[in-house]
Amino acid sequence: METYFKNIIKTCCIIFLIIFSATADAAENDEKTIYTIQTYSARTMKELDETILQLSNYKDLWIRYDNKQKKYLLMTGIFKEEKEAQYLLAHLQKKFPNGKIVKSTFSNIYCWVPKTEKIKLSDIGYSEPLHSQGFQSYASIQFPWTNSMITKNGKISLFLKISPLLNERSSIKVMIEKIPYYNIRIQQLSSDPVIEIPLDRVEENTIGEELDVEIFGYFSITDDRCADEPSGNLWMIIEKDSFLQYTATSPIQSIKDYFKTAHETYNISIEKDEANFVEASLKLAGFLGSISQTKSTRLTFSKISGQSKNIFIGPHHKDIELFGNNLYVTPSGIDFLINKFGPALPFSNISIDSYRNVPLKLPNEISFEDLGYDNRVMIGIGDLTATYPFSIQEIGGWPEHLFCTLVYNHTPIHEEERSFLKIRINKTLLETREVTGEGGEKNISFEIPERYLQPRNILEVTFSYYLNRGDCKGSLPQMEVSIFKDSFLSTKGFRKNAPLSIGSYPSVFLGKGAIILSYNTPQFYIPIARLVEMLGQLQGFPPILKLLPYEDLDIEQYDYAMFHLSPDKIHLLNPIVDLEPSFEIINPFTQKSLLKLRSDDSVALLQVFYNKVGTPMLIYSENKNASPFEDQNLLSQQTLNGNVAIYKNNLWYPMEIGQKLRVVYPHQTDIEYYWVRYRLIICVLLGTLLIVFLFFIYQRLTGN
Repeated sequence: METYFKNIIKTCCIIFLIIFSATADAAENDEKTIYTIQTYSARTMKELDETILQLSNYKDLWIRYDNKQKKYLLMTGIFKEEKEAQYLLAHLQKKFPNGKIVKSTFSNIYCWVPKTEKIKLSDIGYSEPLHSQGFQSYASIQFPWTNSMITKNGKISLFLKISPLLNERSSIKVMIEKIPYYNIRIQQLSSDPVIEIPLDRVEENTIGEELDVEIFGYFSITDDRCADEPSGNLWMIIEKDSFLQYTATSPIQSIKDYFKTAHETYNISIEKDEANFVEASLKLAGFLGSISQTKSTRLTFSKISGQSKNIFIGPHHKDIELFGNNLYVTPSGIDFLINKFGPALPFSNISIDSYRNVPLKLPNEISFEDLGYDNRVMIGIGDLTATYPFSIQEIGGWPEHLFCTLVYNHTPIHEEERSFLKIRINKTLLETREVTGEGGEKNISFEIPERYLQPRNILEVTFSYYLNRGDCKGSLPQMEVSIFKDSFLSTKGFRKNAPLSIGSYPSVFLGKGAIILSYNTPQFYIPIARLVEMLGQLQGFPPILKLLPYEDLDIEQYDYAMFHLSPDKIHLLNPIVDLEPSFEIINPFTQKSLLKLRSDDSVALLQVFYNKVGTPMLIYSENKNASPFEDQNLLSQQTLNGNVAIYKNNLWYPMEIGQKLRVVYPHQTDIEYYWVRYRLIICVLLGTLLIVFLFFIYQRLTGN
């Protein structure tokens, strides 16, 4: 009994501390000193409309009322320090020559200028349209939702494609937060319909972490559903340009909401090009990549961006502090975000006394529950599909042999009915089984071949259920399947030298990584930040990184290394291709020259390989500032194979240097150069001489 009351007291204390922290946090925010830019003033708020329209792409627009002048002042930006406001003022000076920096507080905000924004399906991870099939088609979409969003003037726009063979009885229903808001017959829609649902009637207090949208299709072609179902003509497609439109009416109040809208662009600003700040920016790039749901880059690098969220890295008083769409963070704060992201979410500022980064050791077996998946229940006729994304990072490395064990249950299968189990990995069919007999808990184990694995994988489990009876009109029996969360992936070990290529390096670069730059300047750290962002995107985890000088690389053991070196320093690593001298890539079997480059050509070079001790290495270098990573990550838009990729004239040229292709350096006319360049001719000549010699010996011995 005493223990029971102690637990109640502890719980009450924790709740009190959380409420007190949140209240104190809000009170502190009101008194924070902020710097902002006064862009325009007017006697009425209506007169500000034109200026607001000009600044519609800018973040943090708010209005302050001046009691002395009896005017409404339009403000742009919320900054902790004056220098950031000065950077933005320099951008706005041409449009607003009378703009000036004003010192203020949060309590002076008269009202926040509402901002209408959109989130497309392509912004939240849908790289392909949603496809739904069957006479009871179903699709669901979860849009991120924050406390600063409201439903007023909001809407859901769904761009659809529907089978042209559906009859007039077919219909579509859309539910938002489990409440039906739209129901229409197919005949009332056009051939490529757009469904728009206003959100004004949706109660905001019913929306949680995500806005849940469900689309139901009730389709038929004839009166016989048994004939309709196997025809494959009961379908609808939801295009990835479909979007949620919402209105933001207040500044972001928590770190949780700041990173939740991962579809937005983040601008990274470093106060000084010092090693600890550069290292922090690279870690931050990996973190932002890991929470991104697209392959496109979401990062920019500049002193300030009025249209993006800004993250200022520097020696700030607090490790993490939020000012509207601007986040001020120290290197310790970035470590905290990466490793302890959950506890940080409800607050707008954090101070960290000490923190140690201890990477977890993953076991050789990981359950679906550990991957974040609960029991899945599916009910219906036709294809019942469950998907389970997982990354190589989550299972601990590149497996030598990866196995999956599915634990499931299903309702009994009538002898006149048919059911099949189909298993796919990354859209490749691996396993098929017929499902028969009584229900009950069952399991199936199978191996996932290494050749089908990618940095991020999608395991797809489909139970297909078909009726094989002629009396199926009217009420139809349905199959129910449960896939349990104690299903698991297992491996018998991990490969030390996994297949390494430009496209697969995120699968291999696991554990603790070293970053080596020739100089800690934007020219050198921005391209590596793009590659680290891509590493986070494909692995789904923030990479663990350490920025090192080249001479310290051998002092501590690292699992992989990423370099951006100037062309004159590449040779120190014994690379596949040395960029400094002129070189030519040839096919030694055909003597065909594939690419010729001079040392002064404007090119970029990316290469991956294992060094002598088996450490995977990535080296990037460029000539004449020919960077494909300055404003965007062109590499992430393509699938490149091979161990070398050369970027020239806005194109990547991937190739596998080694057995089939060779690199020759015309200025190095040694034996190796002539052997690589003319080995086919040399082999033919030597073979001819050998045949002549053997023929001569034969004549001498036989006398013929």
